[in-house]
Amino acid sequence: WNRGVAVVPMAGRGDFSAAVWDGSPRPVIVLKESRELAVYWLFDLAHELAHLALGHVGHSGLVDVDSPAPSVGSPDSIEQAANDFALELLLPNHQELLQQVRQEARGSHLRFKGAVASVANAAEVSPGLLGMIAAYALTEVGQDKDRWGSATNLARPDGTGRQQVQKVARQFLSPGHLDPVNGMLIRRLVLGATGDTEPTKPSTYRG
Repeated sequence: WNRGVAVVPMAGRGDFSAAVWDGSPRPVIVLKESRELAVYWLFDLAHELAHLALGHVGHSGLVDVDSPAPSVGSPDSIEQAANDFALELLLPNHQELLQQVRQEARGSHLRFKGAVASVANAAEVSPGLLGMIAAYALTEVGQDKDRWGSATNLARPDGTGRQQVQKVARQFLSPGHLDPVNGMLIRRLVLGATGDTEPTKPSTYRG
């Protein structure tokens, strides 16, 4: 927001996970991730910022129907480039950290969670974020359900993404200057208000 990129959450499930438009007067990123954990929302945001930074977005916008995932070898070169950018943005040394997790886990899903936590704490990075990336990348460690169960537990302390994005959006959005219908849509679909009252004091932002 402070750099001129509006980031708004949207209520509802299905249809798409995230989208970005580079229109006038400023770029807009919409996050609609169905998974509530903050680490997924963080990666989605980094992925959409990557599309902006890499020049993938036109005035028609770019919509990620499926949830962006920090996987490698995507057949879509644009999506892979956005993944690579997002990983470098969030964890610049992720390859080294993943190798450390691989060595400590030694192929066992029983050691996976402890390995992620140990490596993350030593590197002073989020165990939840590293756990999500490791769950995608280290397919040789246990079954998917085992890695994702551990990654989910590691990510819980970071909280939920929607609430955090809404909290920030409320600081910049003031639907009070809109007509009643559009104001109500912003309050309920973006800011999470259940009534017709303004959730926060009006800001000076008029995006």
